Amino acid sequence: MPDPRLRRRLVEEALRQGYNLSGEALRRLESLEDPLGALRRVLERLREEEPEAIVVEERHVEATARGGAEGHQPQREQAVVLVEAPEVNVGEEFLREHRIEGKAEEFRQYFMDRYRRLRMILGERMSFQSVVEARRMRREQEATLALMLLEKRETEKALIIEAEDETGIIRVVVPRRSQKPYEEAVRILPDSVFAAKVRRIDNSFMAQEIHLPDIPIARENSGGPDLNLCLISDTHVGSKKFRRDLFESFLDWINRGRDGEVRRIRYLLIAGDLVDGIGVFPGQRWELEETSVKRQLEQAADLLAEIPGHIKIILSVGNHEPVEKALPQPPLQGEYREAVLRRREVILVGNPARVEIGGRSILMYHGQGLDDVIQALPDISYNTLQEDVGKLLRTLIRHRHLSPVYGENTPILPLPRDYLVIEEPPHILHTGHIHVAHAENYRGVRLINTGAWQEQTSYQKSVGLQPTVGTMALVNLGTLEVKLRRFT
Repeated sequence: MPDPRLRRRLVEEALRQGYNLSGEALRRLESLEDPLGALRRVLERLREEEPEAIVVEERHVEATARGGAEGHQPQREQAVVLVEAPEVNVGEEFLREHRIEGKAEEFRQYFMDRYRRLRMILGERMSFQSVVEARRMRREQEATLALMLLEKRETEKALIIEAEDETGIIRVVVPRRSQKPYEEAVRILPDSVFAAKVRRIDNSFMAQEIHLPDIPIARENSGGPDLNLCLISDTHVGSKKFRRDLFESFLDWINRGRDGEVRRIRYLLIAGDLVDGIGVFPGQRWELEETSVKRQLEQAADLLAEIPGHIKIILSVGNHEPVEKALPQPPLQGEYREAVLRRREVILVGNPARVEIGGRSILMYHGQGLDDVIQALPDISYNTLQEDVGKLLRTLIRHRHLSPVYGENTPILPLPRDYLVIEEPPHILHTGHIHVAHAENYRGVRLINTGAWQEQTSYQKSVGLQPTVGTMALVNLGTLEVKLRRFT
């Protein structure tokens, strides 16, 4: 039977480009593998060959189909065999709203917890002395310290590190000629915890080795079910630059897919910025198509309602959502929660959120702290993200922290426990925010950024960021194979 949603999209797309569809052309388009893509090719061809035409006839579709990848006979839809989806488990700490009182003691407890958790991770590979013990050493004696970075300063011959542990502050010299320690030290982010093997030289401590917490070499990844996750982020519904046409192509694909990969999708994970929000940055209102955040969410809910019912949706939040901006963020609350849930069931989680599905651990994190990492590292900038996004994501996992830099652009709540520490390496780290798609395997962890569904904004243009628009990632839970697909 004809799909009314597909018919509506085809008619709306033709009207948007100034054309009407005949009934025969509409039926022929519906029989093709990629109806929306075929329609766009037909209209492009019409503009070139018949500029006076305003009605798309069946012959126009046939001519384009014969000349392109769509030139095949209609094929019977294969039956969708629905395999029962494993249960979704979300850590309770990522489902609630956190509060602080703003006392100095809260900050002290927060940094102590961060230090101790990361020191424990480092302690799985080495043992430590304290700063007090190091100060008692004689010349040429060595010690291994677990330190939190306070400050770095470059000189002509060395990098000077000032860091501390629970017993005191120490200054460590990392000579430029010591290539490996120097390269590691340059990449240590402010407020991060690292290990340093030092040797006492007179009144100085010279770095012999520098180690970030990092993760162990690749683990065994077999054992998950033969089902697929679909990962997206940063749709920014409500923005004038939201590519509704590309998102509708995605909806068409996920509803009409004839290949086995689509039929095995059981989960859609959205890593924040579902909507563009209101007042997120100066001058944003000039780029908004919808100026009510509730109506933005209702429009987004209408789109999510078109996801097949057998696919569970898990929605995290980002910096554009109407929730507390400081990390960790709670799920959508109150009327905004109701706006999203008005059409279908959606699992609402905070940011970050650790989700377990079929024995696989997925760490969803919108990625606000990536901005501070970009500004802190000397060899990464917004206009090089297309080449350097992998390096950026590896920086987080190597520091074992989702937002290592404290007190810059990303607000972080000083809670008694630092929920941003990556204590257990996930199977998948799913991020967004920077709008540049990327996927790689780092020591058994799939690092995935799913780009965006929003064209370049004025701010992105000012910093030279070129977004990857209309991208999703498909991940098989059994093999952890990742495929990026871009809709055009």
